[in-house]
Amino acid sequence: EPLSKEQISQHGDEFEKLLKQSDLVYADAYHMANFRLGKRTKAFKLVDLYIPFFIEHRYSLPFRYSDDQLLARFQLDQAYLNDTLYFGDAFLAAGNRQIDLYSGLMYLFDRDYGLDLPLLNLPFLISPSELKPKSNNDIHLAWLGGAWHWFDLSSVIKLLKIWLPDNPKLKFSFVGIEHPTDSRLHNAAQIQEAENLAKDYPNQVQIISWMNYAEYCSWLQKLDLAIVMSKTGNESRFSIRTRFCELLENQIPIICNQGDYFSDWIN
Repeated sequence: EPLSKEQISQHGDEFEKLLKQSDLVYADAYHMANFRLGKRTKAFKLVDLYIPFFIEHRYSLPFRYSDDQLLARFQLDQAYLNDTLYFGDAFLAAGNRQIDLYSGLMYLFDRDYGLDLPLLNLPFLISPSELKPKSNNDIHLAWLGGAWHWFDLSSVIKLLKIWLPDNPKLKFSFVGIEHPTDSRLHNAAQIQEAENLAKDYPNQVQIISWMNYAEYCSWLQKLDLAIVMSKTGNESRFSIRTRFCELLENQIPIICNQGDYFSDWIN
């Protein structure tokens, strides 16, 4: 039978009833534990470990909490991860590094010590599209995706201040750098730097809000080069920049730092 979907709050009797009727519950690791799904349902629990929230938080939480609150927040992340790995029935990760990371953690947290729980490798399939000729003589560069706390947008802006004055045909776009619903998730200082640059070079720099997927893929065909730089650390090592998938498919050159899943391919 075709699946039906409906929006239901994660609180209240309606959600509890839905959990009891479900055969499968799918959630990312953070919400699996945050809503205590493992303790509230006997359904098969498929956990998406692809986003390493506990590593990302080491970059973002210091901007959201005072120093005396940080240890408690990190301990909460540890408890969430422990709870998720203990109650999950199968897990999704992506790439050999994530598989190795979570395999090691499961030996510590697995409720069935000595039994290997399913850890599935989520594949990324890249299908190159046909190259299309550009329609103008401008050189169009862009930063794609959020100005998250673990990215280094500031260094790119410093370079643009050098490049832009001497290259009038150079155009630069900041695309989707602000989170559309929660301002705490992006780096406000980096957003301000981008806005100041757009004011200083209004004919060369633009800030574009989040686009729907079809519009975004169409927009990419105008692009000559993408730049995405992150800070060196474990976030890069254990994350996968999905924003690179569409760039690779459209055969758009990418400048990025070393260390992440795609950088060896790009190199």
